[in-house]
Amino acid sequence: MINTVGQVGGAMGVAAIGVIFFGLIGSQATTSANRVQADLTAALTRAGIPDFVQPSVISSFETCFHDRSNAKDFSSEPESCRQGRESAAAFATSAPAMAAAAGEALTKAAHDANEQNFMTSIERTLIWEIIA
Repeated sequence: MINTVGQVGGAMGVAAIGVIFFGLIGSQATTSANRVQADLTAALTRAGIPDFVQPSVISSFETCFHDRSNAKDFSSEPESCRQGRESAAAFATSAPAMAAAAGEALTKAAHDANEQNFMTSIERTLIWEIIA
């Protein structure tokens, strides 16, 4: 009986920590995307993206990042990400070098935002675990 209770308690603890972690991943996505906005803006400027287009690109990035972080199935592409990818492909036909540089900037921003999102979520999850 003691072993069974210990195993059930351990399984429930792992499940609870997973729920907390993935909940934080989704809830921290917008904050993480906002943290990389200044670097992304500078990278888009260096890539030659006009100032009047940058808010649209950044908004699309933030929406896609938020939707992907809150997705129930991480293997499926959210609609907002598909639309952004299609816009980038259309832009690449008219300005391939600029589109490639913007794509690199967006990829780096996504990596940095993911890193910040993961670290913040794992830190807060560990705090919950220590408290429990």
